[in-house]
Amino acid sequence: MSIELDLANEMIRELNSFMDEVLGIPNDVFIEVGISAYQAAMLEHGIARLEQGTDPAEIEKLENHRKKAELDFQMLCDAAPDMPEDVIRSISLAYGFMTIYLANDKEHSSESLLRTVVQTSKFLGIAIGLISGSEKSHDAKRKDMLSIAGKIGAAAKHRKPSELKKWALSQAERLRGADAVVARRLAAMLPNELADVSKNPERLIYDALREARKPPDRLPPVTGD
Repeated sequence: MSIELDLANEMIRELNSFMDEVLGIPNDVFIEVGISAYQAAMLEHGIARLEQGTDPAEIEKLENHRKKAELDFQMLCDAAPDMPEDVIRSISLAYGFMTIYLANDKEHSSESLLRTVVQTSKFLGIAIGLISGSEKSHDAKRKDMLSIAGKIGAAAKHRKPSELKKWALSQAERLRGADAVVARRLAAMLPNELADVSKNPERLIYDALREARKPPDRLPPVTGD
């Protein structure tokens, strides 16, 4: 999972750099209300999803928390009066995704970490895009974001097929038959998390089985002096 951790740390550095060099919000203010936009958005989403018949007292409690988060966000905006509100909101959302993940996901699985980095990257990119691109420092940050996005895409693209092949090879040890038969059987019993990895999982598995059974390359001939 090292590539995902590297991306997460790079994202945190980008966020901190944006805070220090662009927003200039005092650290104590950001510690107190920095993820308020994220909190308000999650509370609003939660209220909207409540089923009919929910205890009105519970709804009122959530609504009061949402209003408090909105007031906190206004405090955050007041700390950077020259900055557009949408920029601050995007950064608050970006910090929120990363902060909540690090606080709650104790196992830091590759999939959940990568998903969090993608979400964080999305909102940091929005914030950068909302600011004028005339300054070189902002242009450089955009290039950094494109680079990070490319790494994220590459990690997502290659990690899943690799996991499918690894799973297939471990399962194939228990099955007998020609590679084509085994591949067909395995493709029919894919776990849910690997079901959408490939449009043709049977072919991917078949190729992995064939590759695993290939004999090692012959040693080069030894020549005398």
